[in-house]
Amino acid sequence: MKLPHECAIDITNNSKVLAIAEFAYDGTLITHNRGFRLLFALFLADNNCWQDFFLEDASQIIQNEQLDLDSNTQFLKTTKGSKLLCSFRKMPSSFYCIGEILDLKEEQLIEEISDLSNIMAKLNLQLRKEKQQLIQAKKKIETISREDPLTSLLNRRAFFDIIYPRISLAKRQKMEITLFFIDLDYFKSVNDNWGHDAGDLLLTAIANMLKKTLRLEDIICRFGGEEFVIALTGQTLESALILANRILENCRATHIESVDRISTLSIGVAQWDKTEDIHKLIKRADDACYMAKHSGRNKYVVSRALPSMQRVKPETESSS
Repeated sequence: MKLPHECAIDITNNSKVLAIAEFAYDGTLITHNRGFRLLFALFLADNNCWQDFFLEDASQIIQNEQLDLDSNTQFLKTTKGSKLLCSFRKMPSSFYCIGEILDLKEEQLIEEISDLSNIMAKLNLQLRKEKQQLIQAKKKIETISREDPLTSLLNRRAFFDIIYPRISLAKRQKMEITLFFIDLDYFKSVNDNWGHDAGDLLLTAIANMLKKTLRLEDIICRFGGEEFVIALTGQTLESALILANRILENCRATHIESVDRISTLSIGVAQWDKTEDIHKLIKRADDACYMAKHSGRNKYVVSRALPSMQRVKPETESSS
């Protein structure tokens, strides 16, 4: 198991089984861990060198070119009388002496193992918590990047992420795709007469209405402002137009207390011709929505782009 860098440092610094010290090549002590401090507590001073702790001459050991210090260990007699099984690691400007304390009592070894186990348990718990936090943060970021904050519908970016693979699937399985481009009628007057808070409430109510009216597999997107885009798959044009009528009816039945008027929609309908890209399909639906708005609103208009699609008689605006 590969320990995290911080974990390895923590275990090394707090070990009582290993006495670890870093020395300069002139013998000066640079730093040491807890095990080294416990072993040589009486000998530590501000300016210690190798000879304060070990009876052997540091220069003879370190400068011995015949000795591979990175793989060979040495039994060294300490000034405290203990014997250490030492290994060395050479660095550019210093070397590490890593000594295993051989005369620890069994109780001390058990305590050391217990301490290390506790450290590992705490670190594992911390890692699990941090991993869970990262997963939750990632999900939150993904949601923020894909969801419209006001209506909780998909935003434009998420719509395109989903529609491209949906079109590829439709090509393979020869499925129909119908697009609705929806614009909320006279929305500017809602903001002007009742305020932007009322406008936000109305947009949220319309979004909730769309979610209740449509199937789970249908793609519903707030495309921008008071515009919504819906992609239906696996439905004939006739079925899609029945659904468009239902959306118009449900919109007229949607009320919020702060807005004293009936809300209506204009819908542009375009059926995918199995060759055009999504941007052309959206453009045709948008153009049809424009025609609906400029021919009375509160209706749907079907795109004229395809010869097989006949213009459907638009529904007239309901009186309030």
